[in-house]
This record gives sequence, C-alpha cells and structure tokens, in this order.
Amino acid sequence: MSRVIDAHGITQYNLIAKVYFLIFFIYSTMLFALWPTCTELMEKRNITKVYKLVTTNMLFGWLVVIAGTVMFLFTNELIAKVLTGGEFSSFPKLTIILFGAYYCIRVWSDMFSMLLQSINKIKVFWVYAPFMCFISVVGQYFFGKMWGINGILIGLMLAFLATSTWILPITLKKVVNRYYLK
Repeated sequence: MSRVIDAHGITQYNLIAKVYFLIFFIYSTMLFALWPTCTELMEKRNITKVYKLVTTNMLFGWLVVIAGTVMFLFTNELIAKVLTGGEFSSFPKLTIILFGAYYCIRVWSDMFSMLLQSINKIKVFWVYAPFMCFISVVGQYFFGKMWGINGILIGLMLAFLATSTWILPITLKKVVNRYYLK
C-alpha cells in the first residue's frame, strides 16, 4: 500500500478500517457462535435448518454492515475529528461506501467459509487462496495507483468476487449433494 498511496491516504484507510473492524466484529462474533450449531446440524444432516440459519444470519450481517455504513456516513465528521484529534475534518464518503460494499461481500464469503470449515472441508481454501492473493495484490497495486484508497478497496473486492464469492457456495453445494443428501 505504501508504494501507491501517500501517508495521508494510508492514515485515512487505517482509521476507516478500524471503524469497520468494530462494525464487522458484531457479525464475526455471531458467525463464530453459529459455527458449532452448523457443525451439529450438518452432522444430523438437517440441511434445511442450516440453510435457514445461513439466510437469516447473512441478512443480519448485511443489515449490520449497511446500518453501520449509514451511521458512519452521518457521523463521519465527528468520528474523523475524534479519531484524529481534529487533523481530519472528515473521511471521503465514497471510501466509506466502498468499505461498506467490501464488508457486504465479506458477509457472504465468510458465511460459506465458516460452513465449509465447520464440516472440515478445507482443501478448497488451499486451491483458491493463491489465486485470490495474486488477484488481490495485482488489483490493489494497479487500482491503487489509479484511484488511491478507493483503488485498494476495489482490488480487494475484485479478489473476493473473482474467487471465494462463487467458489465457496459451489463447493458447499457439491459437498452437501454428495455427502449430506444421500
């Protein structure tokens, strides 16, 4: 990041990321709490209940991220002044919205990641992770050079959209069809 963004941009990115860390913590905590329940339900082959829990909790995750983003947008100036001691008067609204979009993608991806891990199907991560990392690094570098912080976020989103957002649900569906719907 330091190769494509100046110190001011890196500071903004890190401060906004900390706010989103707090917002996403709510969803992550719920996801960790859901993990053993999904493991048990998968073991009992109660796939319908798993999918119902997944749908409910993904909607909850999106609601948390969207509500957090809206609140951040409305309190942007206050948060910027408090976190920087008045050094920044506000954060870029587009960057806040892009962070919100990135974390909405993460809600989807992390849910399927948790489900596959809950049934110990982790080989898929070894396969797609190097591609995701490559896309992320290249995307962040090139888009970061063009659009600064926003380009970094676009590179991150591109990496998720090109890999885990579709690979993980397809893998879960194959695993469920093969082992749990017999």
